[in-house]
Amino acid sequence: MHGRSAVWRLGAALVLLAPGFVPAPALAQADGLAISPVRVDLVPGRKSEVVTLSNAGSARKTVQAEVVAWRQQDGADVYEPTSELLVSPPLFFLEPGARQVVRIGRPTGAPPAVGAERSYRVFFQEIPDADGARPAIGLRFALRIGIPVFALPVGGAAERLEWTAHRQADGALRLVAANTGAAHAKISDLALSDPRGEALPAEGFRYVLPGSRQEWLFRPPQPLPATIRVSARTEAGATELELVPRVD
Repeated sequence: MHGRSAVWRLGAALVLLAPGFVPAPALAQADGLAISPVRVDLVPGRKSEVVTLSNAGSARKTVQAEVVAWRQQDGADVYEPTSELLVSPPLFFLEPGARQVVRIGRPTGAPPAVGAERSYRVFFQEIPDADGARPAIGLRFALRIGIPVFALPVGGAAERLEWTAHRQADGALRLVAANTGAAHAKISDLALSDPRGEALPAEGFRYVLPGSRQEWLFRPPQPLPATIRVSARTEAGATELELVPRVD
């Protein structure tokens, strides 16, 4: 970045994650409760996949699973009840140091996904002790960890991202990634730069489900350059392109 750091200031980002959701390459862990892997892909021909939860804490935990269908609307995650996915066991106890294998799959006889993948989340919720005991010091919050589950369609599917940049009346720059493909896209390592070498990376990653979009809002220095460069990485590979910002 030619000796400069974060020349562009990142504005309000449209990232909505469920409380307690802890992303990691292969393991999510909080309050002694860990889960691996942190994502499940259900491919045609396989009835189910498994995840493993473990308790590294000093007290027994009661954990309940909740399954929801997952879609996105205006950049926000929307969750709805569903019977298209099953979790077994749906309720279990974890003693300190113990592990529990949980199976996630579609109901017996359910037709495979066709055309586009189906998206879900499975939330593992810690249930407070029945006796309502409270810690002597501080507050104790029920833990909730969510993982994404993707049911892949017969014949496979691919992401297809269309990027646009928009100049807004207040001088902000809005970057939009629309997924017109039939599979989710996971965008990471996103960064913007202009011909002067000024750059800004965006933190974290975001999923863009089929038929959905995500937006990032930046407030670049003025005057805004005529073109900007976008670099990002998805599971399909690295992307680099130049965009001419549109006027909203």
